[in-house]
Amino acid sequence: MVKSKKTTGLIMACTAALAWSTFGTFSTLLSGYGLSEGTISLISPLFLLVGFTIVAIISSGIGSMKIPRKALVFLFLDGGCSALYNYACVQAYANLPIGIVSTVIYCNLFALIFICRIVFKDPITRQKLLAVGMALIGVMMVVNVFGAGSEGSITAKGLIWAFLAMLAWAGLMTNEKLVMDRGGDPNAVCAYEGLFSVIIIGIASSPVAVAHNLSDVFISSGGMVLLPILGFGLISTMTAYFFYMHALDRVVPTYVQICYTLDPAVSCLLGLIVFGQVLAPIQIVGIIVVLVTVIWLQIYENKRESQIAKAKAAE
Repeated sequence: MVKSKKTTGLIMACTAALAWSTFGTFSTLLSGYGLSEGTISLISPLFLLVGFTIVAIISSGIGSMKIPRKALVFLFLDGGCSALYNYACVQAYANLPIGIVSTVIYCNLFALIFICRIVFKDPITRQKLLAVGMALIGVMMVVNVFGAGSEGSITAKGLIWAFLAMLAWAGLMTNEKLVMDRGGDPNAVCAYEGLFSVIIIGIASSPVAVAHNLSDVFISSGGMVLLPILGFGLISTMTAYFFYMHALDRVVPTYVQICYTLDPAVSCLLGLIVFGQVLAPIQIVGIIVVLVTVIWLQIYENKRESQIAKAKAAE
């Protein structure tokens, strides 16, 4: 029974990673149609708000939308991180190749090492620091600081937005965990993330301007823009969030993160196939270094936890 639950969780995590890897592809397609960054930033939160409100009510009843008072502060922080992530991520994809953005954002795991030390009192080991150093070298190779070859595709603006998106994602994961640990329903948490994101991004991006932008692009594209909008909302957002949140209910985050190594790899592949975004050899090596480092770190941490558990059982 436990093994079956674990297998289901791993399949869910891989499905979430594959769905999430399409974020940059759909975002870039929507930008190509003429949608502004502000408009694109609102699409994902709107799907989160509407879609997961329906899912939460149907699956668990209206009562599941109630968040325990002790979790409200973390829910507000969660919403703020969600808004920043959605906006910064769209800005990053508009200024950098898909594979590079995905790899930089994936490095949120290393920000989580220090966040978890502060919030969850998780120790920082030499192995973790080694992993951070290896990842840093890998990211430097990805952004090609060692030489030319990116053909002007790397911009400071894009890197700043990608870095902000990375930090926002780390904050998002931390606060999601804190809210669920305090009794928040996973589907309701996703819905509230969407609500806060819509409010915050709506303040930064005029709703009137967004409506005009959507209307103009819909007319000029003959309605074809609806296809990538639906793909962005249903695949990159709804599918990714649903399987990600429920994978966390079945397996430890370690395994979920290992499965998420699919994200930057598939993002690079999609960038190559759909947009012809060919990376320089050193950038490809950098992506491999990051992925190998993350896999090694997670396997090490899993073995360490197993050893601790066995030691306690033997006492």
